[in-house]
Amino acid sequence: QSSKFITQSKSQRLVKKLGSHASIYQARELSRQVFIAGRVKSQNEQIYYNVDILHSAVAQNRQITFGYRDYGLDKKLHPRRGGEPYTISPYLLCWDDEHYYLVAWHDRYDGIAHFRVDKMHKIQITEQPCHQLTKKIDAAEYAKRTFGMFSGELKRLEMEFDDSLIGVVIDRFGK
Repeated sequence: QSSKFITQSKSQRLVKKLGSHASIYQARELSRQVFIAGRVKSQNEQIYYNVDILHSAVAQNRQITFGYRDYGLDKKLHPRRGGEPYTISPYLLCWDDEHYYLVAWHDRYDGIAHFRVDKMHKIQITEQPCHQLTKKIDAAEYAKRTFGMFSGELKRLEMEFDDSLIGVVIDRFGK
């Protein structure tokens, strides 16, 4: 109920479905609404199908094609690159800052790129095998070192924080 990724209607259907497999007391507890002030919920139910297609493509080691969209000033999604389809080699899905991202090889950049799954549409699995990486991606390590799913050159940094921020620092970077 509190996830931004799950639409309001899908949240309600999932809670109802879970409740049908529980006792009446447990169902009543499940149906209590979790309220988070100002929570923006996804409007895109297609994301569930996108995730399923992407998992299939990764399992089959096949490239995919899709359209990618960005928000315009009118607050609507518009095709990027004039609607030209992307063709990439999908490797894994990451959950970061309450969004699903696809981590993939993109020939255009001759490297790894990230795509927000909720901005992808018309995803199709091709018959082409994925570009083979020289080293397997460790999903946990990759997500840990990639801020906000923005890629770039890996650099070692030294930062100083006020002592009062130790909890926040450990939450983000670990001990």
